[in-house]
Order: sequence, then C-alpha cells, then structure tokens
Amino acid sequence: MTEVLLRIEAHLRDLSVRAKSIDKLERRLQGIETALKHI
Repeated sequence: MTEVLLRIEAHLRDLSVRAKSIDKLERRLQGIETALKHI
C-alpha cells in the first residue's frame, strides 16, 4: 500500500514540476506577443 502511495506522490511531484515549466513558457509567449504588438 505504501509503495502505491509513494508512486502516486512521485507522479504528482512530476506533474507539478511540468505545470510550473508550462507556466513559465506561457509567460514567455505572452512577453513575445506583447513585444510583437509594439513593433
């Protein structure tokens, strides 16, 4: 049982790391978009 919980915990940690990198990418894209609008 604990092995299953540990595996789930590892998956959740992995997902949160991916979510953070997606957030960074979205912010970067928004920055590029606003920069292009000002050209």
